[in-house]
Amino acid sequence: MIDERHRLLLAKSELLRGLDEPALAAFMQQVTIVELQAANAVIVREGEDAENFYMILTGEAEVLKRESAGGQEFPIATLGPGEHFGETALFEQIKRTATIRTRTPMTLVMLKTRDVRENPQSHCWLPGFLLNLAREGATRLDRRTNLTVQGLRAEADGGRRVVALNRFSSVAIVGLSLYAVSMAFALRSAATAGLGGVLCNGIYVGLGALLIWMMAKREGSLRSFGVRIAEDWRAELRETLVATGLLIALVTGLKLALIQTVPALRGFELITPLDLGFAGIVIVLGYVVFMVLQELCVRGALQSSLEQVFGADPRGAMLAIVVSNALFAALHAHVSPYLAIMTFAAGLVWGKLFARHRSLLGVSISHVVVGLWALRVLGFSEILRGF
Repeated sequence: MIDERHRLLLAKSELLRGLDEPALAAFMQQVTIVELQAANAVIVREGEDAENFYMILTGEAEVLKRESAGGQEFPIATLGPGEHFGETALFEQIKRTATIRTRTPMTLVMLKTRDVRENPQSHCWLPGFLLNLAREGATRLDRRTNLTVQGLRAEADGGRRVVALNRFSSVAIVGLSLYAVSMAFALRSAATAGLGGVLCNGIYVGLGALLIWMMAKREGSLRSFGVRIAEDWRAELRETLVATGLLIALVTGLKLALIQTVPALRGFELITPLDLGFAGIVIVLGYVVFMVLQELCVRGALQSSLEQVFGADPRGAMLAIVVSNALFAALHAHVSPYLAIMTFAAGLVWGKLFARHRSLLGVSISHVVVGLWALRVLGFSEILRGF
């Protein structure tokens, strides 16, 4: 029985648009209201005879398609108020081509189709109804075509994006590996250290310039790779301060423990005198530039790219941090394997900080301060070369 509320809902349907009062009244007498309160209740099942046409007044239904006879069902669409299903049964007796079940409690209008097929001339509402059904079908086809085109475009863009990310991460990995291997060879003897250092630094600067150029080629890419000010930059700087203080305390405590427990280091001072001359200042400025370049390469380029490569994995962000830090640690292995371990641990903190704020500002500041403290103030590079 159709009450006034159902009548008002049904009168809004596009399928009844333009029907005069007698035709609308005749249609109302022909249909039945179906109330379904349970979720996951099957309305029609794939393969059964199609005997009814349904219009949805309220609630949502899920369309499922079986992959093969007896195979698994997969959801392929969702239907909501104003939509309908089973219209082919108005024209011929067929089998259901999909299963439809409720997602929420639903109110449906059910029309028995056999009498409509066998006696179409006895239904005054049918010509206008079928005309609206054809119009609605054309509109739905256009909408689905547009969605398909958008999906194909997004898939193509996604494919190009994956290729670009793979190329980007490959350049970062190869360049950083080349730097690490070249530096290791350069430090094998005093004769090659000077020239080798210049060559290695040139590789580093060239790699940074190449990555910046690759980022700039893609619209918005510099921002997506961390060359930006975080939206909540105050929170970023607070967390940077905490992380930097923690790392400085840890590395200072480590040196203190080493000079108290390792006999060969007992003559070392906790704090190394700083060279405040011109040469020392140049070295510090060069160090700052290279630490910023290192963050651009490791966090901005490699970690960002790996996060997107591992995007389908729920642990993708952590995997990107760990993998990028493995290479970050390898960059320091030419000095000492112990320094590589220390930088890997610090890199986990910086990687997490970068993942939270998507900005290189905080991690660059922390890296520069902690690095200068460990290598120039505490003199860790000299200590670790002795192990």
